[in-house]
Amino acid sequence: MSEQVGGVEREVLDRADAAVRAHRRGYYQRLEAVAELDESGVAGRAGYRTTYGLLADRDHLGQTEAKRLVAEAQDVCPRRSMAGEPLPARLPATGDALQAGLIDPGHVKIIRETMRKLAGLSGRSGVAAPSLPDLVVIEASLAQAARAMAPHMLDKLAKQIIDRCDPDGAAPPEGGASRDELLVVRRRDGSLALKGAMHDPMDAEAFINVIAVLSAPAGAEDQRPLGRRQMEALHELVRDARRPHGLATETEHGQADTTADTDTTDSTADAAEDREPAAADDSGESNTSDSGD
Repeated sequence: MSEQVGGVEREVLDRADAAVRAHRRGYYQRLEAVAELDESGVAGRAGYRTTYGLLADRDHLGQTEAKRLVAEAQDVCPRRSMAGEPLPARLPATGDALQAGLIDPGHVKIIRETMRKLAGLSGRSGVAAPSLPDLVVIEASLAQAARAMAPHMLDKLAKQIIDRCDPDGAAPPEGGASRDELLVVRRRDGSLALKGAMHDPMDAEAFINVIAVLSAPAGAEDQRPLGRRQMEALHELVRDARRPHGLATETEHGQADTTADTDTTDSTADAAEDREPAAADDSGESNTSDSGD
């Protein structure tokens, strides 16, 4: 800083710096609140299908903005596993820097996009896909660099890292080949066949940790093979979701309440005859009932 800046000017600059840090810390606190909403399942109990739907309605946001807030909260805030165990944030160094007010939401956007592209390289032939430890180091280095450079400079650094790992530009487009999926096929005998992919190495690690805890041998006399123990662990997760106040149970209740509200609205609309158009359901089709002439 120039030596010509006097005491009064320095105080003004300090207040401006404090305001910037407070704004950034406040943004992180907002993401913490969004993460808490998401984990609590309050959206379903309030009659919403998704947390971002609740945010969009409550905070008067567009769907895109609401989805981004939920996704950012899931990446930079600590989480809990399906078994209730505390888990670190997917991007812990980024979350720590934002919480301290040292980086801006613009930096967070670049780091999230970069890590998603790098994670999407996993399993692609001819590409030097970073390992999970490498991804941890890269995320930490980007979060550290973001403290001392503007977002456009961080973006250049991030592109250099991606180019080193993927010189031919083989990274799948966002939402393309890197999309997570689970295929469930019901056989004729009533059994199920499962096949899926989870591309985010951090999500995969969290999943493995939960399954490992639930599928651990039940003592020295447990002779069940690993595959059976892991499937029984998945059974336990499903049973837990079906218990009172479980994730599936609460979601079903929220959907039933929403359906009941929709039916009431439709009946009111029918009674009003042609004064208002029929309400549209989630598929975009009108809920209409036939009436005799």
